[in-house]
Amino acid sequence: MSIYECECMEPRLWDCEDKGTYLGLDMTDSRYGDVWLYQCPNCAKHWLFYRIEYPSFSKSGRWFRTVLSENNSDNIKPEDAESLMNASSYRIVGGSYYESPGIILTGTSKLPFD
Repeated sequence: MSIYECECMEPRLWDCEDKGTYLGLDMTDSRYGDVWLYQCPNCAKHWLFYRIEYPSFSKSGRWFRTVLSENNSDNIKPEDAESLMNASSYRIVGGSYYESPGIILTGTSKLPFD
């Protein structure tokens, strides 16, 4: 099966929170972002998943996920998530901030963590 044939590449929220490994809170700039590592049961790709919301601001909820190489999936700390995701050329994002259940972003760019 090609990686692009797997449903985990679809632009939607996946099982990252329910079936992933919780890595902890990213406390960078006091943002309190939750970080998970998830392995797709179909294609075995590793995903890094990040979720954050600023309760005092409406439509601030956002999540990001990106495929990691097997080399990058070991020993990840929550505070590493931002740089890993910003360096990736394939990200899926969603949440009330985007007013979308999922959008594919290709190419490298800075994601709005703050």
